[in-house]
Amino acid sequence: AEEERRQAEEERRQAIVECGHAEEELKNVQQAEAEAQQTRADLEAQIAAMSLVESSVMEEAQQSRDEVEAYRQEAAAAQEGARVAESKANEHVAEVENEMRALLVALEQQKAASAHKVQLLGRMLQELAASQ
Repeated sequence: AEEERRQAEEERRQAIVECGHAEEELKNVQQAEAEAQQTRADLEAQIAAMSLVESSVMEEAQQSRDEVEAYRQEAAAAQEGARVAESKANEHVAEVENEMRALLVALEQQKAASAHKVQLLGRMLQELAASQ
C-alpha cells in the first residue's frame, strides 16, 4: 500500500510538472498567436496603405493620359487649321499669279498698241515733213 501511495504521489508530481510544462507551452502558443495577429494587422495596414498609393498613382496616370489626349486633339485641330490656312494661302497665291498674268498680257497688248501708234505717228511726221 505504501508503494502504491508513493507511486501515486510520484505520478501526481509528474502530472503537476507536465501540467506546468503544458501551461508554459500554452502561454508560448498564445504569445505566438498574439504576435502572428499583430503581424497580420501590420501587413493588412501596409496593404491598405499600398492600395491607397496605387489608387492615387492610377488616378494621376489617368489624368496624365487625359491631358495627353487633350493635347493630341489640340494638336490635330491646330494641324487642320494650318492645313486650311495653307490651302487658302495657296489659293490666294494662284489668284495673284493669274491676276499678274492677266496684267502682263494687258501690258503686252498696250505695248503693242503703243508701238503701232508710234509707227503711225512717225509716218505722219514724215508725211508732214515731206509735204512742207
